[in-house]
Amino acid sequence: MQVLPVKPADAGQRLDRWLRQICPGLPMGMAQRWCRQGLVRVNGKRVAASTRLAGADQVKLPHWTSAAASAPAVVIPAAVLEQLAAAVLYQDAEVIVLNKPAGLPVQAGSGKRWGLDQVAAQLWPGARLTHRLDQETSGCLILACTRAAAAALARDFAAGEVAKTYLAVVSGHLADPQGTIDFALAKGQEVGADFERMQVRGPEAGGRAARTHYRRLARQQQLHLLEVKPETGRTHQIRAHFAALGVPLVGDKKYAGLSHFGAAEGPPLPLFLQAWQVAFRHPVTGQKLTVVAPVAAPFLTLCQRYQWPLPVAEAIKL
Repeated sequence: MQVLPVKPADAGQRLDRWLRQICPGLPMGMAQRWCRQGLVRVNGKRVAASTRLAGADQVKLPHWTSAAASAPAVVIPAAVLEQLAAAVLYQDAEVIVLNKPAGLPVQAGSGKRWGLDQVAAQLWPGARLTHRLDQETSGCLILACTRAAAAALARDFAAGEVAKTYLAVVSGHLADPQGTIDFALAKGQEVGADFERMQVRGPEAGGRAARTHYRRLARQQQLHLLEVKPETGRTHQIRAHFAALGVPLVGDKKYAGLSHFGAAEGPPLPLFLQAWQVAFRHPVTGQKLTVVAPVAAPFLTLCQRYQWPLPVAEAIKL
């Protein structure tokens, strides 16, 4: 590890971009993974890749040489490449929308040697992520194929102009069939795995505004099939909000969701969360695009088991 000072001329720069500037050949994805994994510290503290640096900051980071940049590329199994190539929901010269499989991490890290970003780069050179989904979450994920498209989509995400609709199944007593969860969220204290869990915390304690709208589509005793529309895009927002409400998502190990139906035998349940629909304006033409993913297999199985009506996609307003 090494500790480097931030020069006054670099003040205000994003941490991940500063890392790439001082580490020749460092991929952006790796710079961001260093931050997520806590390998980079600013003034001794773990911070996000988007942190803006100050001139007096001291940054601790791993050693990096140009030789590391030429290390052999990670070999991605052909089956994974084929799976993602078949997962395209929409594609043109500027944008790709994928139906991300559950279990595939968006970026490498936490024991994963490769992520969706690396798979996509092999299939569609130049494609880049515009947002993220949790590893266990399936559904609509937007890739930009050009720098201009990436910049335009980044602006729209920041302005809240990308509308997302999820399907979720929660367990517990959900009194209201529809409503809005308005709990500010912040990352947990830096103690083991709890650092990765979002917690309800007021603005005075570092919490950031987070709002999630939902309506119930069907229920079976303590199980509820929901349509969920996050107004903001905080990390783990849907998972943390419903856990805080006392009705965690089924299969959510991080937030203590129901792990089995009935008896405790058998394999654990998958996370019942799918990015079902996404609506956005095309970054070049301005045309409104609404992309809908097929209802994921776990939801189909549950609908069949409890004779719930299948969710029907509706137009999303922008």
